[in-house]
Amino acid sequence: MAVARLVLGDVEVSPVKVLLFIFGCLALPAIALAGRGDTLVHAELKADQSQIAAGQVFHVGVLLKIEPGWHIYWKNPGDSGLATKVKLQLPTGFTRGPVEYPFPTRLILPGEIVNYAYEDEVMLVIPVTAPKDLVVGTPVAISAKVNWLVCREGCSLGAANVELALPVSTAGTPANSALFQHWMEQIPVAHDPENVADVSNDINLESTASGLAGSSQITIRWKILPTDIQWFPAPPNGVIVSDEKVLSGKNSTVISFHVDVSSDAGNIRGIESVVVYTIPSGRRMALVIPGREK
Repeated sequence: MAVARLVLGDVEVSPVKVLLFIFGCLALPAIALAGRGDTLVHAELKADQSQIAAGQVFHVGVLLKIEPGWHIYWKNPGDSGLATKVKLQLPTGFTRGPVEYPFPTRLILPGEIVNYAYEDEVMLVIPVTAPKDLVVGTPVAISAKVNWLVCREGCSLGAANVELALPVSTAGTPANSALFQHWMEQIPVAHDPENVADVSNDINLESTASGLAGSSQITIRWKILPTDIQWFPAPPNGVIVSDEKVLSGKNSTVISFHVDVSSDAGNIRGIESVVVYTIPSGRRMALVIPGREK
């Protein structure tokens, strides 16, 4: 049976968890209600180049440093919270890819509320392509507006406008290499042939009065079974995930869950998700499981 949900900001949650979240908000300390979100998280805009060239693909990253004991949220915050969002502003002729979110951690709060969050520090990375007619010697200004919800016992909204200027030369010059390597290694990948043998994504949905509902199962066959396997769903608006189970044995992991799809959710039948795991070398990895359409 589908679990009813309410919408809290950009997040759909169960009525019970909505009440728990509201009670928590009513109990927020005055310091949180006063709006300290801007001081609890420090934002910077970084680039992996100190100068760029015409037609070059480079990366910018919004580095967020979070005060100890506080956390902000992944693109799907989980049972409560708000996603951390970046709006990048580029000069005419520049193009950008999607915001790449490193894999989050699971935080279990009172009332069995599960959040997908970042603690201490995170960098959201965006690929950018410079136009082919970029003029050498003309500095390029790039800026971003960042919004977040930062929480501990209480929560506070925060925002920042960050910017940087990059000189234009005949060739790019790498910068911040170790920083970008660290965070890009934590961005989920579409394929992991060294560790994953095969992935299947099965879904069985039936029509309901409000849209579609049914069960979904992801099966991952590993070359060597990893440890600490966690699953993070990233459903779009109008799609609700519940009753998730993650079971591993021998060289496979089966992830099963219930899906409710509202009638206004378009052609979506499945959801994108991320599986995070630790391989024998001790490295933490993340694999994207793509959604499915009608």
